[in-house]
Amino acid sequence: MALNIFSLNINGLRSKPKQSFIKDFISANNVDILCLQETHINNFFFVKDIEIHISNKYRYIWSYGFGQSAGTCVIIINDKINIESFQTDFDGRFLYLDLDICDFKVRLCNIYAPNVPGERNEYFTNIKQFFVTSRNLIILGDFNFIFDTRLDKIGGNVDKGSLGSKIFSSVIKNYGLFDVYRNKHPNTVKISWCKNGIGCRLDRIYFSLKFKGEIIDTGYMPCPLSDHDFVYFKLPLNNDISIGKSYWKLNNSILSDEDFQLGFKFYWKIISRTDEITLEWWDKMKLLIKEFCIDYSKCKNIEYHKELRNLIKEYQSSASINERIFIKSKISELYKVKHTGALIRSKVNMINHNENISSFYHDVEFSKNKDKIIYKIVDNNREKNTSLGILDSFRNFYKTLYAAEYIDNYIEQKDITACFINLDQEKAFDKVSWPYMFSVLQSFGFDDKFIKWIKVLYNDVSTSVISSFYISFHWSGVREGTWGGPHYEPRCGTARVVITIFCQISF
Repeated sequence: MALNIFSLNINGLRSKPKQSFIKDFISANNVDILCLQETHINNFFFVKDIEIHISNKYRYIWSYGFGQSAGTCVIIINDKINIESFQTDFDGRFLYLDLDICDFKVRLCNIYAPNVPGERNEYFTNIKQFFVTSRNLIILGDFNFIFDTRLDKIGGNVDKGSLGSKIFSSVIKNYGLFDVYRNKHPNTVKISWCKNGIGCRLDRIYFSLKFKGEIIDTGYMPCPLSDHDFVYFKLPLNNDISIGKSYWKLNNSILSDEDFQLGFKFYWKIISRTDEITLEWWDKMKLLIKEFCIDYSKCKNIEYHKELRNLIKEYQSSASINERIFIKSKISELYKVKHTGALIRSKVNMINHNENISSFYHDVEFSKNKDKIIYKIVDNNREKNTSLGILDSFRNFYKTLYAAEYIDNYIEQKDITACFINLDQEKAFDKVSWPYMFSVLQSFGFDDKFIKWIKVLYNDVSTSVISSFYISFHWSGVREGTWGGPHYEPRCGTARVVITIFCQISF
């Protein structure tokens, strides 16, 4: 198995499209560690939302920047990578992690060097102390300078761009490092950043010399949402590293695909032939439809990746800045299509049995409203501040409030026609086509009289909820004097009080 490490100057990570792109890129490329520079994250208030959007399963180490600039981050995706220690600077331009990867000890240094030439030498002088370690050393990131203007630069003044190379050359020599990409491609002209007709290989990875012959692969991959490219390398490991399980969920966008529509119509004519429509027949049809959608999606995915690989090859081999920008725009369009699938797949973890919201997202929503939590109530001039006392008061109050005798009195006073109903409206109204549902009922042999009764609930009906209440309490290990506060574990116990809706129906 290979350890896959990627680095990118993301040029701002606050936007949702960039977060979605990072989420999809990690999944598509089996990334184990992703190092980001120039995140523009300057405080912890942004962090939680970003981590949830990308994935709460990963581990994040942040170094905050100032204002709207700087900021670095390391995302640990693989759960077999242990973080033993880490340290950050105060400017959001450096952080290192001491990692244990299946007994492979490494210090990973993520660098975002200043783009102001006068500050660069001081920066490298200050961070040299963190390279002193008995571990294997990996230094990567955006160095904002180049060594060889002949191989690492296209356009612009060939005499500019190397300030900082002298002091870092001493780092390479003293700590026994080598340029991972240049070792594999010693004579290839390569750039990782381009702007205004100028391109430079600013993004690099340096590794301990003893692994010079161990690198499986290294290179650059375009990022359509940044003016920098990904730089990556793959290192073989003796132990297997788990990637995690994957999911399949239908991407509804294929339903508007003309090739899919034509293919499915032909396929349906073949598989739907039957003398009798039964539940067993329909269950079989659903499985066959799913298999057809999966096979079609696989074919489309193969075409997508083939086109993407061809564009990446064109991008990597192009020596023209304008041509690279044009190719990058085409890659960006492809990624937009891919993001649609990523957004659908991202919901798989939050939708469990019967499409109920998962406990994790319930906890997130609960934490957002913790300021609205009731910590004590007064019941009959007695203050109750324990979870059981508050729960008992609520039960007694609503038990009396919704007693049948009070509802009967309400009906008599208002002189209304009313009934008690208990409906599961979670999916019936917002996820099913009504005409289709009536057609299905007819196909399964329900008589017209029964179907008309069903239609009563859908056609020309206005309903008004007179009273309804749903409350859910969670408790376990609650401290005395609190109810549902921050000191509890929500997965340990649940009690629910559900009050049936009482409504008035007008025809």
